[in-house]
Amino acid sequence: MSNLDQLVELLNKNNFKTRGFEQLLKEDYAPAGPAGSAANFEHAFDVIVENQRGVKLLGIPLFSGKSLLPLMDPPMYQRLDGVKVTLAHEAMANYPLPGVDWHWSWALWYVLMLYDVDESGWLYLTFWRPTSSWHGRYHVSDFVRRRLWVRRRHRDRQPGS
Repeated sequence: MSNLDQLVELLNKNNFKTRGFEQLLKEDYAPAGPAGSAANFEHAFDVIVENQRGVKLLGIPLFSGKSLLPLMDPPMYQRLDGVKVTLAHEAMANYPLPGVDWHWSWALWYVLMLYDVDESGWLYLTFWRPTSSWHGRYHVSDFVRRRLWVRRRHRDRQPGS
């Protein structure tokens, strides 16, 4: 199973709609350099879920990752499989590559803006439930939200692979 297929499977398993996502990312990407061909590189995607708790007051969102309740809420940043991600200074730019042979294919992290999300990529829910139907429009009864950050990385393909 390819990295992209694994990512799509994980997104679906975690109640993120993915129709069209594969087509968006399937185009071959060849990092700039003398090797020049996408076939010379192994690609992978890193996905981080950002979680926050809060409310909107008079139309002003008052959500924060610092408002999450320990023991009850997921961490502020986590992988799709639920593993907590600790970022220095809580900055996405500080997310580490898995090894020195990996390089970022995309210079920045991107919010996944698929389907029912608000203008900043957030999905809302009343409280954390794994099998719930998240929605992109805030309701007065919504106290938690999440969004997905995606970044692509690559490394030289190992000989014989």
